Amino acid sequence: MNLQNKHPGVLLITTIVLTAVFFHFLNQDGSPNHGDLQFFLGTWTEEGGEPGNSIRFGFVRSPGSDKVPLIEVYDGIVEFRKHFGEEKIEAAWNYGNYRPLQLNVIVSGKCKFAWIQPLDKDHLLIRFTLNIDDASSAAVFDSPDVKRLKRIPENAAPGK
Repeated sequence: MNLQNKHPGVLLITTIVLTAVFFHFLNQDGSPNHGDLQFFLGTWTEEGGEPGNSIRFGFVRSPGSDKVPLIEVYDGIVEFRKHFGEEKIEAAWNYGNYRPLQLNVIVSGKCKFAWIQPLDKDHLLIRFTLNIDDASSAAVFDSPDVKRLKRIPENAAPGK
């Protein structure tokens, strides 16, 4: 049956309905929405850590992204203060997974994996590993390597 010639509106409506159903069920697997994937942005300090320690996650506009009309590209940046035995480290990050949230963090040319779990809007757990298999189990946050971080208000963050 050729619906396109007899009822072009039926084909259009069917396409719209199927697209809506697809996007409705897309997030039904428990995956977070876009906003939830950015809860960790901002500046954090390790509770009980060395005084002056912080981790600041953010975005910067990617060089050359203005060359493509209507598209903006951003790179993930992170600044560590008094972590990994260094006073200050600037690094890049990108998303690796979302259940639990896992970031690939490039520190000094080496990839570390940051596993992040929110506790509330001002606290999260984070664990860094060098090997993805070290923390790919459900018990990723059951480790002495897990750090509890507290959000620092932006007007009080180091470097501000």
